[in-house]
Amino acid sequence: MTRQERLIIIRDKARELFFHSNLHSCEALSRLVEWTLDEFSDVYLGRGNDDEEQFVDDLGMILTDRSEYVLWARDEDGLWVRDKGDSCFQAQFQDNGGDQVRHFWGYVMMSFNYGRILATNAVLRELFPPEKADALLGYRGIELGAALTWNVHDLSEVADWIRRWVCSNDCPSFTSVSGEEGED
Repeated sequence: MTRQERLIIIRDKARELFFHSNLHSCEALSRLVEWTLDEFSDVYLGRGNDDEEQFVDDLGMILTDRSEYVLWARDEDGLWVRDKGDSCFQAQFQDNGGDQVRHFWGYVMMSFNYGRILATNAVLRELFPPEKADALLGYRGIELGAALTWNVHDLSEVADWIRRWVCSNDCPSFTSVSGEEGED
């Protein structure tokens, strides 16, 4: 399977989770991370060590419209899944429905590829006031990106890390079409 074929499969799963399920945005992100690692474990986990770079970059193409060259590359192949929202992100990370999934993973990529200091200075201090939701969320993304760079976390821990540090504890795992809350 080529990388392009793999990206199309991940894109289709992202569309299913974000737009055709009853999951909140933050939980959909966590489940996409889990599913991607499970579905393509031979790519990301099968070489005797984790391939964090390929994993971060592949999800970046789907979630942010960027590849490893975060600041310059754009999605030319229609892989980007747009407008994923901010439902069930922690309150300080919510941005009135903004695409916080995109913002979060963009910060993960920036930190992973360019380092924590550059990401913090170039993005957060220059573009956003420190109290803005995007900046606060950015600190979390930068933290995860740096942790992946230095192998502080295994890839298998990323989804639970997102649930713990980014998602709100007040949200159920899913909300049914009828509006009933619960776990699936």
